[in-house]
Order: sequence, then C-alpha cells, then structure tokens
Amino acid sequence: KISMPEVKIVIEDEVNCFIAGLTPDHTSHFWESYGVFAENHFFNPKFKLGSWDGKIRYFHSTGRTFVNLLEEIIPTLVKLGYTLDIIDQRKGHYAEPPLIDNQYLSHHQR
Repeated sequence: KISMPEVKIVIEDEVNCFIAGLTPDHTSHFWESYGVFAENHFFNPKFKLGSWDGKIRYFHSTGRTFVNLLEEIIPTLVKLGYTLDIIDQRKGHYAEPPLIDNQYLSHHQR
C-alpha cells in the first residue's frame, strides 16, 4: 500500500485555515466538492463568457478553506490515508479582568 504524504493543516484564526501537502487530484476533489452555484450566476457576464463556472468556492485551489469545514474535511483526509499535522496559530485574545482585592468593599461592611 502506498502511504500518502503528511498534510499540514494550519489554523490561522477562528475562521480561516489552509491545508498544505495535498496531491493535485485531491486538491481538485475538495475544490469541486466545496463549491455552490451563486444565485443567478447564469446572468453574470463572466459566466456567459465562459471565464467563470458560476460557483462560489469554500475550498480554494491554494488549499485555503474555513475552520468550520474541517469537521468534514479531516475524516476524508484520514480515509484517503494522509497523516495529519495540525498547527494552531490562533492567538488567545481573551480579556482577563484584574482580580478584585477582597478589601475593595470592606468600608461597606455592617
């Protein structure tokens, strides 16, 4: 059995990520699978001229996609035999309020 190469899934933020290391045919598969026709695409001049297929893509030919799709994409990658390296580059920008000193309201005690 031929083992597939490792793919790197880089999570950039809460919305965006990209997948590097897919074979060209698998990249094409995901590109085709995660596209929907735009509303009224057949009226668009680009579609009429044949320079656009009318689809809005959620998986780009560069491997860029969205974090919400990883729930569907990762099982497919595993079935295809890829080993996964997930790199999470999200930065935790969570606000941590300072602790309140237990003597802060002491003057209001009865």
